[in-house]
Amino acid sequence: MLKKIKAEGIQRKLVGLILHGEPLSQTAEFWTVEAGGQPVGTISSAVYSPDLQKNLAYGMIPIEYSAVGTELVVDLGEMKVKATVTALPFIDNRKKYMAGLLK
Repeated sequence: MLKKIKAEGIQRKLVGLILHGEPLSQTAEFWTVEAGGQPVGTISSAVYSPDLQKNLAYGMIPIEYSAVGTELVVDLGEMKVKATVTALPFIDNRKKYMAGLLK
């Protein structure tokens, strides 16, 4: 497996996502991430952060969609919401700031 990854390169990446919209309850459902109306990845977990006042999620997506600021869509089943790739970690405790969330 590692030889295949070395030969072909990394195809997917774990990214942080901000899910726009109303606060979500914590979930471990595997929601579909879409780009251009096509499924490209999955959300492995998502939760509303009261401290950051944002819905945060981890998603596994293809490298070509992993740049910070990339706009995607997440299918929550009953509706679809816009999502933005953000920097990880969401909060960098070493520097005491919200990485990727504050300018």
